Amino acid sequence: MVQKILNLPAEAFQNLQQLFTFVNSGEIKEYLENHPYLVAFLQEAYVEIRKCFPTEQLVLKVRATSRTDTDSELVVLIQTIGEQWLARPNFNQFKNEWWFKAQQHYEEVSIYPQ
Repeated sequence: MVQKILNLPAEAFQNLQQLFTFVNSGEIKEYLENHPYLVAFLQEAYVEIRKCFPTEQLVLKVRATSRTDTDSELVVLIQTIGEQWLARPNFNQFKNEWWFKAQQHYEEVSIYPQ
């Protein structure tokens, strides 16, 4: 079981707020307090996403799921510009170059174009 930290360092949380648009920052902070190892992962994910989606807005939110042990997960939504199907080649590149390997270790996070 992952040990819960009482306070997520404010600097780490603020750094993520610079990278992602938060939907319900209180939920995200609580989730990250329970999964502190995801802070570094999200920072790495940001860099990798930007290689394929350099200007799109990235939205971070907590979503209920039955897929993980915790009944919730973090979701990164890549806000694509124009028709979503136009983003598919970039998303496939992202998945092939990084996401397929990374998600094996971080089932608490999902990344989708929107």
